[in-house]
Amino acid sequence: MNNNEAHTKLIRETCMLISMYPCIKAFSIYNGGVYSESRHTYLKTGPFHPKGIADIMVHSEKVKTLYIECKTGEGVQSSDQKDWQGMCEQFKIPYTVIHEKHEALQFLRKEGVIGKELEGI
Repeated sequence: MNNNEAHTKLIRETCMLISMYPCIKAFSIYNGGVYSESRHTYLKTGPFHPKGIADIMVHSEKVKTLYIECKTGEGVQSSDQKDWQGMCEQFKIPYTVIHEKHEALQFLRKEGVIGKELEGI
């Protein structure tokens, strides 16, 4: 499995895990990127796509919006992703970077979105 496939799998499995909780909705954000072999990077499509937006957006009744950035292997945040994280922090929007799907649940517990009453679902 290449890194792209592993990244897509992590996003999909994290969304499925979060969706087991009835009080939470998780949405995978299609980043619309096209890989450029010559530039060795992803190029965004569309003029209105926010650069650096996280891979997953989560909505809940307790904390309205949270963002989760997924990284696989040795992946690190791009400067655009760090800028997005900074904007989230500025506006007090919870944001995290995960490397494994269970880290998303730890983040949601830390932010008070899920608690002990929902553990084990």
